[in-house]
Amino acid sequence: MSLMPGIAGQKTELTDGAKIDTINEYTTGSGVALQGRTNGIAPTTGFVGEMVTSGAMSVTGTTLAKVWVDVTGASITLTAGNWLVFIGATMQALNQVGTLIDYFARVALFDSANNLIPGSVMLQDFIMLSTVNTHTFSMSEVVPVRPTTSTTYKLRIECGYAAATAITRFLVGGVGDFDANDCTPYFYAVRIS
Repeated sequence: MSLMPGIAGQKTELTDGAKIDTINEYTTGSGVALQGRTNGIAPTTGFVGEMVTSGAMSVTGTTLAKVWVDVTGASITLTAGNWLVFIGATMQALNQVGTLIDYFARVALFDSANNLIPGSVMLQDFIMLSTVNTHTFSMSEVVPVRPTTSTTYKLRIECGYAAATAITRFLVGGVGDFDANDCTPYFYAVRIS
């Protein structure tokens, strides 16, 4: 049994003669339509390809050891459906004391109730930062989510060493030696069904 191709307004049928459905162009308003982006125009809310972006994010820093802190401005609200969430971050780890430390920095996706979204943790580990120094690094992740109701998601960061000895920072352009081309974070989602 194979599917015979159809064109708009014609019946689609299996080779054994069974009818499936009529193919209708989206403009007819009938039949089963799949809308996505066309000619650079975004689909309306609820359709495949819908994009939701975060507002402007700000530099966020923490010295709180193993405590998650919200990234200022990094928040999106998604309606029910299947989404891919795209995260890009430029992070900085600063060892302020010059002693040997085992240090890590993390960024991850959480819901508004501060529940960690599985599979979203991005980790950078630095073993034995022996001098007063700074490490800057970029991380990116694509995380599938499936909210059943309207749900707000946010980015949070964590510092992996004792307070006042190390700092983890989430960077945006224009910080220190960096401009917008060096560290432009992104946080957005695209509906896939």
